[in-house]
Amino acid sequence: MELPGFSSTDINVECGWGELIISGPRNKDELYEKFGNNLDIHIRERKVGYFYRRFKLPNNAIDKSISVGYSNGILDIRIECSQFSEMRRVQIDAKA
Repeated sequence: MELPGFSSTDINVECGWGELIISGPRNKDELYEKFGNNLDIHIRERKVGYFYRRFKLPNNAIDKSISVGYSNGILDIRIECSQFSEMRRVQIDAKA
């Protein structure tokens, strides 16, 4: 996920109950600190405010295996998945 201009402490990553949630603030105050109070924005390419993304994980995802890295504005999330067992016929026990 592309998140330019963030620090890793600004980004919240939560994983559980079959979901992955990524959230955090996009602070407009940083622009004023950088350019002063006379900031007059004509075109803004990056949105400001709070962002929130929710992803449904596949059924075979092992959510405890999550690893998250952040470098050069790119959030890299990796989650291992277990192998599904092959389809097999299951014998039915007949009870009289």
